[in-house]
Formats: sequence, C-alpha cells, structure tokens
Amino acid sequence: MEELLNRLHERDQAVKPELISVINDYNRLTAICRSFSSQRSILERSLSRMLRGGAGTPRKDDDSAQSMQNNATSQALLTLHGQLVASKEKAASSEARITSLTQQLSQANGEIFEMKTRISELEGELRLMRSNFVASQAEADRVRMELDSVREIHEQAIDQLQEAKLTHAQMTETVGPVQGVTGPAPSGGRIEAVQESPHPLMLPRSIQHTLKGHTGAVLACSVTSDGLVVATGGDDRAVRTFDSLNGSRIGTAGDSVAGITSVDFATDRVVISGYSSGAVRCTDTTGKIRHSMSGHSGSILDVSRINSECAASSSQDRTIKLWSLQKGSLITSLPTGSPVTCIAPTADGRLMWTSHLNRTVQLWDSRSQSVCMELPKTHTQLISSLSLFRDGARLLTNGLDSMLCVFDTRALGATLRMKNPAFVSTARYSRATLCGGRAALVGTKGGGICVFNLQSGNLETVVKGHDADVLCIASNSGTVVSSLEDASQTMLLHGEPISDATYTSLLHDTQLLAELMDDLESDAVSDEAVARVLGDLDVPVVIYGDEDDEEDYEDEYDRYY
Repeated sequence: MEELLNRLHERDQAVKPELISVINDYNRLTAICRSFSSQRSILERSLSRMLRGGAGTPRKDDDSAQSMQNNATSQALLTLHGQLVASKEKAASSEARITSLTQQLSQANGEIFEMKTRISELEGELRLMRSNFVASQAEADRVRMELDSVREIHEQAIDQLQEAKLTHAQMTETVGPVQGVTGPAPSGGRIEAVQESPHPLMLPRSIQHTLKGHTGAVLACSVTSDGLVVATGGDDRAVRTFDSLNGSRIGTAGDSVAGITSVDFATDRVVISGYSSGAVRCTDTTGKIRHSMSGHSGSILDVSRINSECAASSSQDRTIKLWSLQKGSLITSLPTGSPVTCIAPTADGRLMWTSHLNRTVQLWDSRSQSVCMELPKTHTQLISSLSLFRDGARLLTNGLDSMLCVFDTRALGATLRMKNPAFVSTARYSRATLCGGRAALVGTKGGGICVFNLQSGNLETVVKGHDADVLCIASNSGTVVSSLEDASQTMLLHGEPISDATYTSLLHDTQLLAELMDDLESDAVSDEAVARVLGDLDVPVVIYGDEDDEEDYEDEYDRYY
C-alpha cells in the first residue's frame, strides 16, 4: 500500500511540471497571437489609409512607391497570418494537452483520495490487530505461567509418587500382612498388641560388586530411592555414579579443587555434593554440572535433600544454608551457634533435625529460622550421623563414642542405646543407616558392617568382606553400599533374608505416656518406676543419671576438622 502511494505521488510530481510548462507555453502563444492580431490591425488600418489617400490622381513616382509599399505590407500580412494560424494551432494543441493533463491530475487526485481512505481503514485494522496482539501476548504469558506451574506440580507429583512407592515398599517390607488383633479395644482403652506374620528382613550378607574408580579415600556415599544408582565422593575430588545392578560406572563429575565430604540425591537423576572448600554442587548422574553454589566460609560437613526444590548444607562456619535446586541460588542462611555435623529433614521438608559438634540434637523450623526442640544429650562424643524413621517419631544417632541411640522425637529422650565390642566407630565420616526401619547398619574398624536389631537393641550380625575401615554406609530399597579407607574397595552389597527375624508392632495408650512425662518433669517418679512402666510398654530403654557438666569442645573441634 505504501509503495503504491509512493508511485502515485511520484506520478503527480512528474505531471505537475509538465502541466506548468504547457500552461506557460499556452500563455506565451496567446500573447504572441495578441501581438500578431495587434500588428495585423495596424497594418490593415495603414493599408486602408493608403488606399483612401490615393483616390486623387497620383504622380507616377508616388504610384510606384505606393505599389511597392502595398506589396511589402501584403507580404507582411501574409507572414503574420501564417504565424497566427500556426500559433492558434499550437495553442489548440496546448489546450488539448492541458485538458489531458488536467484529467490525469484529477484522476490521480481521485486515486490518492481513495488510497488515503484505504490507508485510514488499514490503520484502523492495524490498531485493532495490535490491540488483539497485545491481548494475545498477555494471554500467552498467563498460559505460560500456568504451564510452568503445572510443570512444577507435575515434577512434585512425580517426586511424591516416587516417595510414595518407596514408602509403600518399605511399609510392605516392615509391617507385612496382619494376622489379627489379640483383644478388643474398649472405649478409652488401648490395643494390647497387633500380631503380624513373620516377614524376612533383607540384610546384607555378601558383596555383590566392587565399585572401582576413585584414587583416594571414599568419604561419602548415597543411594537413590529405587536403589538403582549409587553416588560416591572422596579425596580424589570427583563424584562418581554407578549402576547398582552390574556395578558399572555411569558418570564422573570432576574438575574440582577440593575433596568431597558429603553426597546426597536430590532426585534419582540429580546429585548434591559438598566440598572441603565450602562449595556445593548439583550434577546429574552422567557427571554434567547443573549448578555450582558458593557461600560457606568453611568445609562442608553435610548436604541433604529437603524436598524436590530445596537442599540444605552445613559447614564449619556454624551455618546451615538452604539452596534452590532449580536456580542454584541461596534461599536463606541459618546461624547455628555450633557446627552442624548432620542434617535429617522431615518428610514434608518443613522441619529438620540437626546434630552439632557440642553433642546436641535440635529440631529446626526452616521457615521461622528457629529451634523448636532440643533432645537430651546422650552421646559422650561427636555425633557423626542422623537417620529419621519414616514415621518421623524416632531418630537414630551414631556417635564417635561407638554408640547408636534411638530417640523418641516427642521428647521422651533416648529409648534405645546400642553398644557392642564389635562396633568401633571409625571417623567423623562414619555413618549409620536404617534398613527397613527394623535394623541399623553401621561400619566398624577392621572392615565390618554391624547389623543392630532396632527392637531388641542386640547386634544381629557383622558382615565381613574386606579388611579396611568402613568410613560410611548408605542403603535404600535393598541396596547397601559401604565406602572404605582403601579407595579401591568400595563395596556394593545386596540383601538376603534372615529367616528367624519376627517382630511385633505395638500401639499404646498415649495418655499413659503423657502422664509419665509429667511425672518425670516433676521428679515425682523413680528410675525403677520409669523402667517398669516403659517395660510394660514393651519399649527397650536405658535410664541414665544426670549428665556431666558441659565440656569444652574446642579441642574436639580441632581434632576432627
């Protein structure tokens, strides 16, 4: 449209000079015609006077002169007449040309008017289209935001489904089919016992694979929720992932200037790793780095998945930092007062249990950034690992004092304390792990894995397969992996059933427990009475005296870090 308008404008500009030139020629010819007419009139008057003047008898000389003059005048008149005729013809031609150009100009003006009208219509349509485009863009942005929200909900649903599948599998393994209830539960009473059929507990019995590749001590390991992928890290500054089914390596994430101190799976495809330099990384199982996060001023002591969108890290700098797994950015930083050695989040990710260098165990609310609860001190040395039971009501701790404790998270304190001469804690990196909620696995000096029964507190067995000290251990969905001080001896074990393992689940009167807690707080009950009541509840427990005075742990801090 704009190009057509430009062509019409150019044609108009070309016609106008020609029209002006023709008009000028016409005016000039008209002036010449007037001049010729004036001269003709003068000549005709002169001729008439001469003819009238010669009415008398002229002289001969005068006649001759007059004749010559008449001839000249006639010739001039003929010439002027010819020029006049030519000028009139040229003027007529110019008039015709002017008429033609005027018509063309009028036609061009008409076309220009139509084009301007069309342009106005198109501008109106363009404004309407622009308005519709802006509205469509706003709608597209809204749909895009909804799509992103749906995608996030979908990813969360996938993670929740995986967790639900894992929980179902573990509950199936832990509880087994119910046979019956031993007696009725009257109103206000309690269920005495729920009997379940014997269900074999899957525990490690033999080495399935030796995972090789590290060139230094392996200080950290983790297993995906489905038990199919294993992640390891250590002094050689590399995070390696392995297929638990065949022991083959999947990927390696290297290029680090510091050793790895802790690893955990954010999802079954993403690994979180902490470094002695204070850095935190997110990598996929193939080794590709997704995010590199910095903010700590001391070595990382532990990293842990909080939920599908967030991870936590603790450091020697006495802080816990929460990180966005999608953006790789810092969400918030929590000052803890004492270095946090381990983090164990609750299932919903809103709360997290922490163990500290000063032997305290605290429950944090990450939203209010405050401590909700602190458990009584039980360990005499640093706590090296925390494991929260699936029901969230119990917590397993492992200390450098070579003792495992099970705490009731509802403030009952330690309900089970497990020690055995066969279990000797190896180092700060020593980790204990839960196996189906009914057994605890922990590495020991001399290359063994101790299996403790979480109901009786007894040492079930010691799995042997190597001579190097076991630094850490992890398990999930029947897959157990242990890392050794000897870099070439990272072991992947598989579970075999213990046929004589039979357990009974109990559901007790919570009012009785509440009354007992009130009595304990008021010192109105003796240790023997507590032991008797808890014995009636069929809960293994050890009663301790008053804690020793608070010790100075700076020497212990220097020794382990």
